[in-house]
Parts: sequence; C-alpha cells; structure tokens
Amino acid sequence: MALSKEKNIKENIKIDKNNNLKNLELLSMQDNRRHAVELGLFESGCNRFNSKLKIEDVFYILENKGIKSTSELGKMFNLDQSNIVRIHQGKNYKKEKAIWEEIKNQSTGK
Repeated sequence: MALSKEKNIKENIKIDKNNNLKNLELLSMQDNRRHAVELGLFESGCNRFNSKLKIEDVFYILENKGIKSTSELGKMFNLDQSNIVRIHQGKNYKKEKAIWEEIKNQSTGK
C-alpha cells in the first residue's frame, strides 16, 4: 500500500506565502509533521493543546520508573501502559525527558 503524500513548504516564510514550485516538496504526513516540529510550527509534548500531561507529570513518571508499575502509573494519569512505556523510552515527551535527564545529571554531578 502506497503512503499518501502531502505538499510541504520548504521555507517557513509567513509574510510571503512562498509556495512557488521551487519551494514545494511532497512528503509523507509523518515527515511533514516532523518538519513542522523542527521549525517550531507544531507543538509537541506538554506544549500541545491537547496534552494530557503537564511537565511535572512526565517528571513523576520518569522518576518512578522501576518503582511503580506501568499499570499503576497509567491509572494515576489515565493513560494506557504503552504510553507510559513510550515516555520511559523517550518516544513520547522527548523534550521533557531530555530536560529531566539534564536536571538529574546536574544534581548527581555528572
């Protein structure tokens, strides 16, 4: 099954809708979203308008890895266990995990 492609504007020029042919490319939906996140046009993690978690919640989930089960953490935050695992793996809430790791490393002197 072929993936559908979307139009993507290569340069983020808000003033002039620079959508001439040279500045357009076809990308998969996933690549188009990734490009938007890289440019800061698409919020991710706790900054998303529909995020279920605050940054403190993500930190709590990360701090309690191995202490509380994924099932327990999922119930606490009304999330599926797979979402908790993805947070632990850094697949969801990547920026928040990076901040948490930086804070943790500073506090341990690493």
